[in-house]
Amino acid sequence: MGYEHLVQNSIESTVWWTKIKTIQAIRYELADRRRFEQITQHLKQLLPFQDESFEWLNLEDQTAHMSHSVVLKDGRLIASLYIAPKALLPDRDWVASLFKRERLSAMHRKALLAGQAMSIANSDGPLVCSCFKVGKNRIIATIKEKKYPT
Repeated sequence: MGYEHLVQNSIESTVWWTKIKTIQAIRYELADRRRFEQITQHLKQLLPFQDESFEWLNLEDQTAHMSHSVVLKDGRLIASLYIAPKALLPDRDWVASLFKRERLSAMHRKALLAGQAMSIANSDGPLVCSCFKVGKNRIIATIKEKKYPT
């Protein structure tokens, strides 16, 4: 849909950023030194989808220093922003896979806000073996299924 130009200046003003193109979406990963409150205030500037045709879903926990925001247009995922400590970030591949869906179900919306796939089966986890496209969660599931000693 071409929303990238709307966020480019805000992204480039952060301390560190990288751009990763995937089949489903363009992903940016950012790092900044601002306090959590300043970052969440900056959120609307990063995702400037303000008119009534955009549907915003937000979840914020200041104690955990976490903010999840999802932007939909006509039921389709067009943007997501997760601000959280690394351990609380959702699986990147799972989030990217939702961008190719024509319409997100209520369960997908809840899962996006929670930052977790609806079940472990929906997410292979972080990529461990790029040659065979095997993720951490699939390896763990196989170890448990085959009852290999750990």
